[in-house]
Amino acid sequence: MDGFFIYNSMIEHDSVPPRLVSDSNLESDFKNRILNISLGKLECLVKFLPLVLDKLLLLLVKPPVFNNFTFKNIGQAVFETLANIVKLINMVSRHKDSFTVHQVAASIK
Repeated sequence: MDGFFIYNSMIEHDSVPPRLVSDSNLESDFKNRILNISLGKLECLVKFLPLVLDKLLLLLVKPPVFNNFTFKNIGQAVFETLANIVKLINMVSRHKDSFTVHQVAASIK
């Protein structure tokens, strides 16, 4: 999840190091980091759920622009990640005796 926030911040502030722009496809790397959000630790995701959802919804509504290039192809990755987060929270909420359920519920309220 840290990688997503770092990349998102760099792209928002047009401060991507030249080595990242020249060595790889920035959009592809960013999409991979978006998709990896739901693969991290559940406790970390729950802790930062409002921030994660805010950033993902913003990316879905307004794709980022870097060096006059709009990241047009990240919508599907964002939508898939949102769906995975909802699915994960739904699966956890079915386990009524889990401590994690209380964390999820507390963060959503």
